[in-house]
Amino acid sequence: MIYNFYRFSDCKFFFELLNKIRGMGKLKYQRIPVILSDLGKNDKLEYCVLPVMKRYKSLLDDNYNLQEDVRGMMLYNLYIDKIISAGGWGVVVSGYDILDKKYYAVKLMRPQLARKDFISEVEAFNRLSRYPNCDESIVCMYTGGNYSKPKETDPKYLEAFYTDEKTKYNKFKPLEKRYKYITMELMTLDLYDFFENMVTYQGENWAEKYPEILLKVFKSLLEGISVIHAAGLAHSDLKPENVLVKLLDSEDPCEFYRNPDVSRLLVKIGDLGVVCAGRNKLSISRCIVRATPAYASPEVNMSLDSSNSLEGGQKLDIWGLGLILGWMIYYKEIHDLLNANENLHYTIEEDEEEKGIETIYREYEEGYYEFMGGLPGFNSEYEDLNFDIVIMFNRMLALDPKKRDPVDDLIAMLPPLL
Repeated sequence: MIYNFYRFSDCKFFFELLNKIRGMGKLKYQRIPVILSDLGKNDKLEYCVLPVMKRYKSLLDDNYNLQEDVRGMMLYNLYIDKIISAGGWGVVVSGYDILDKKYYAVKLMRPQLARKDFISEVEAFNRLSRYPNCDESIVCMYTGGNYSKPKETDPKYLEAFYTDEKTKYNKFKPLEKRYKYITMELMTLDLYDFFENMVTYQGENWAEKYPEILLKVFKSLLEGISVIHAAGLAHSDLKPENVLVKLLDSEDPCEFYRNPDVSRLLVKIGDLGVVCAGRNKLSISRCIVRATPAYASPEVNMSLDSSNSLEGGQKLDIWGLGLILGWMIYYKEIHDLLNANENLHYTIEEDEEEKGIETIYREYEEGYYEFMGGLPGFNSEYEDLNFDIVIMFNRMLALDPKKRDPVDDLIAMLPPLL
């Protein structure tokens, strides 16, 4: 289950939306938990924790790109339960395996997705993290479109989901005949929401208060990218939304944020949809880098030829690592750099002929140096970390990609936590 945090005043909107959801499909959405937590002054509810709230809002509007509402249907022996997220390539849902009684994440690809793009992602998982050889820093793939079909599903397995006699023994449309799909391990939430939740409960300087969590998150990312680069690949779309977090041993998702414990935290790189390679890497797409503009490095936003290579994709990954580190140590300020990156992309796209790319880049460069020079220090109780982490941040975000350190050098620079 993925949870998002909202001001209590927003809860009314949630309940109105929940009523709308209950009228869709056949699932018993009354089972969705709503947890109210953390009493504020005078015992007034300050925050409420709502499951997949932002996800549902967008999915019910514009981002749901499948041909139908798949909730309550079967994919072989997987019962499709809740929607987790949606993107340009498809929809991620949770699937309950009625045979082994476990939940998985299922990525259903939109029908228009090119077969070569689907094969590329499956092959990337095959090389990097496929069961049983799962990498501890990369989300594990269990199947990629070839889920072994069980015998005829016994209706008794479905009774756990339906109480209405009219629907209990429905015949389900076989989704596997209509969608390409990947089954993966189910994580708790993405890194973007994790950061937002830490800020909600621990303040914008949470990383200074919990440097061990900063190091855990960042080391996991470095190790995951190291595995990808060592395989001759580049992730090429590294951002908080594409990193997944699992909170261990916690039924109440709020409890972790009240009392953060690094031993209960797993962080893994996910979404290998645009992983790219150099030449001769089986079916994995060659590197023609198309990153999310806000997280793209300047050379990618400027569409320089040097970015369309394996080396260019790997240098983009280092830039993305630097931005994620910035989320932790400069939560408030990092948004300015993200906006500047996005503006660079769209200004070039719209005004290149009028202003010239050199002028546009010079304006970006001036703002970049002003931004970097105005950043505050990092002040945790762990003094060895304070200086090194800022140095690493600056080196990963060097404007010249040749000056960005290789990922294994960054791992060597990372100080151990005492």
